[in-house]
Amino acid sequence: MRGFTWTRLLHVVVWTCTWWTARAQGNQGEPETMPTNGTQRLGIVGPGESHLYVLQVNGPSDVTVVVEPTPYTGVMGDVDLYCDRRGFGTPGPLQAAWSSDRGSGFDVVFISRNDRLAIEQGEYICAVYGYSNFPVGYTIYAEVSPETRELQVAQRAAAGRIFQECCDTEGNSNCLRWRGMGGSGFTDMCHYPSSMCDAKGNLVLLDLSREGLRCQFPMEEILQFKELHALILDVNAISGDVEEIAQGLSELHGFERLSMIRNSISGDLNSAGVCALVRSGLQSLDLQRNEIQGSIPECLVGSQRIEEIKLGSNQLTGAIPPDSAWPTYPVESRLRTLILANNQIEGQIPDAILNLPSLVFLDLSSNQLEGPLSQGFSASFLQHVTLASNRLSGSIPERLAAARLLETLNLYDNNMSGLLPTNWTSSIRKLDLGLNEISGLIPQTLADHKNLVFLWLDRNRLSGGLPGVEMETPFQSLRLFNISENELSGSIPDSYSNMGVFTLSPSLTAGQVLHNTFDVSVNRLSGEVPSFLLRFDPSRTPNINLNGNQFVCPEETNMLYLQDLDCTASGEREVSTSSDGESLETESEENGEGLSGGDIAGIVISCVVVVALLAMGVYFFMQRKKQKASVNFVDLDDSVPGHQELALP
Repeated sequence: MRGFTWTRLLHVVVWTCTWWTARAQGNQGEPETMPTNGTQRLGIVGPGESHLYVLQVNGPSDVTVVVEPTPYTGVMGDVDLYCDRRGFGTPGPLQAAWSSDRGSGFDVVFISRNDRLAIEQGEYICAVYGYSNFPVGYTIYAEVSPETRELQVAQRAAAGRIFQECCDTEGNSNCLRWRGMGGSGFTDMCHYPSSMCDAKGNLVLLDLSREGLRCQFPMEEILQFKELHALILDVNAISGDVEEIAQGLSELHGFERLSMIRNSISGDLNSAGVCALVRSGLQSLDLQRNEIQGSIPECLVGSQRIEEIKLGSNQLTGAIPPDSAWPTYPVESRLRTLILANNQIEGQIPDAILNLPSLVFLDLSSNQLEGPLSQGFSASFLQHVTLASNRLSGSIPERLAAARLLETLNLYDNNMSGLLPTNWTSSIRKLDLGLNEISGLIPQTLADHKNLVFLWLDRNRLSGGLPGVEMETPFQSLRLFNISENELSGSIPDSYSNMGVFTLSPSLTAGQVLHNTFDVSVNRLSGEVPSFLLRFDPSRTPNINLNGNQFVCPEETNMLYLQDLDCTASGEREVSTSSDGESLETESEENGEGLSGGDIAGIVISCVVVVALLAMGVYFFMQRKKQKASVNFVDLDDSVPGHQELALP
């Protein structure tokens, strides 16, 4: 069997025993006391689970907690680390005084004794959170150092020069956090938030994200940090050549992570310097939203150690390296995240990408990729696939749709064709297949998926009836249902009133209320508009669009939320009432005749006359009302608003 090794089997046995031991000890709920001398502990955490650990401090101390995922069932997952003072709630993604949520590799929390939230006597509590959609093995250790840890003298001088070169260029408007700690007078980066030193005073993690640094990449100063493992300079105004930066960082022993999102880095990615950095042991490269050019080097995708490649929103060109450049069995890739979106990459997607054994997140959207997707899909840990706005063609691979852990599939704005797969994974939450050329029926099985939240199938060639018509509760978790601009027929069943779109309250995302959506416009749907679409509390009303179909006008008068519904646009007969109360049926555009020019002119003139007469009547009425008010009100306080409009009984 491909991918089987005795080492992998041993991993499974060891970690499974560890998992059951942890569960037997109650580590799923009750916190475990953590040694503070660097002793490692093993664990396995499931999706969305947290393992809690307590650390005791006795006196002023620096605290370091490190967690690193390990290969359980042969794949590297993702765990995050959250810590707080005990008694302030359980730490997690929504609440933590200190956190580390890297996408791959180790996570570290460093609590400086100088931190305003640090405690001198008591307990910290940390949570290892399982971010992946499968069980993840990990190791964790903690160190509590009563001794004062300070950055080495030469490295403190280098930190001071970085401040002078990158922070003293905009007056006092940038580097506000650094200035708040003392500015150029503060150089002990061992105690800088999100940074970390080892016991010898060597800087191993430097994070100066969002400081507003404005300078050339400070290579000379960075190279003074001899043991630097990770450099994070996101959202600054640092400029420099990517080859020169990579070449310089390759000289650092043990350097593993470079992140410089949204800066002004330029140059050719496919260069000797970048390959030198990759060969030195690089695990994570994140250079999104820069000005980097060139093609993707084969040395980068062929690395056996690289776990994250994030190069979205640059100016990359050329093709993705071919299948032969990617690691193949028995030398397997550890790549978990590949983001190349918003570039000018062309050609086909190599089959090797959808067969990477550890791949979890793939985003190749907004490029010029073409051709079919590999039908031999075997990336069993893939969770998120975004390939929108390309020129991809062919059918959706059945094995991709059925991938066990797949949560997001976005193929919007391509040339995909053929029928929709019938067997969709139960884990799918977001499915966007809009603006393609997909035909045939919407699978009935989609209506039964309890995790599906967003569904876009608009602007295709889908036909037949709506899915889930015979189900009592179709699409029970769905918040967005968009099947507009297809060729669907039939009626909207009453059971759709139980859809999540109509039963779930609007969601709150990033402080904004997102209303649910039900859009079936521009199809061939017919029958009466269901009564449940006409009775909503305004505060919970979803966005509803039924236009461009062949519905019969409802008899209900409450059309407040369907103002644009035109029941006669397709030739249906409109029901009106005569002066004597009898129903009259009139044809609407069925014979192809419209109003003549004379008819239109007569209508316009009549409307103008009626409006003028109404205006004159209102004017004379108000004058009479004012005269009456002046007689009835004597010595009223005119400063009180509205008094002039009152009248005595």
